[in-house]
Amino acid sequence: MVLSAIKLLVTRGLRWHRIKLAYLRGMRPDELEQLVRLCWCEVLQHHVYVSAVEDINGLRRMGYRQVLLSGTIYPLAKVLADELLLPDIIAAEPEIIDHRYTGSLIRPHPHGKWKVRYAEAWLEAKGLDWSTVTAVADHRDDYPLLERAARAVVVCPQQGVSSARVRKGWVSVSPLQRGRLSEVLAGADKP
Repeated sequence: MVLSAIKLLVTRGLRWHRIKLAYLRGMRPDELEQLVRLCWCEVLQHHVYVSAVEDINGLRRMGYRQVLLSGTIYPLAKVLADELLLPDIIAAEPEIIDHRYTGSLIRPHPHGKWKVRYAEAWLEAKGLDWSTVTAVADHRDDYPLLERAARAVVVCPQQGVSSARVRKGWVSVSPLQRGRLSEVLAGADKP
């Protein structure tokens, strides 16, 4: 009870990404890289669904250019992207001063509307526009991004995905369809 009250007092008004970033304060990039690799090998890789890898590979075979757009910190997103052979990454970028993480980000956290802004910048830099985008997401925070995409795919939708969104043409992929995303999209015209 006391710990819960302390946690509530400490975290009240703070976004979760700020709390997670606080753990980086004072750490050197090479220390974090070593920790991320260890965490990947011992824990995280076992939580990446084989079906997600199948979906990524299937979309790659269909000619989709893939970008990992995530609110996680860049060093961790980089390991995931490297493992999944994803060439482009947009993620939370921790600030480094004097070869140490400060516990802050160098720009706003890629979440909600900021994901859209970062995606727009990436598209512009690549000479592309939203008409070419198929966005695949699994979280309610990604809905602004899905709203902008030419085609939106919600994987294992959370509660709160309204029938209006489904009527808008969003594709919903159930847990039983994991690993078959390319099949789900194959029947539709690619933007």
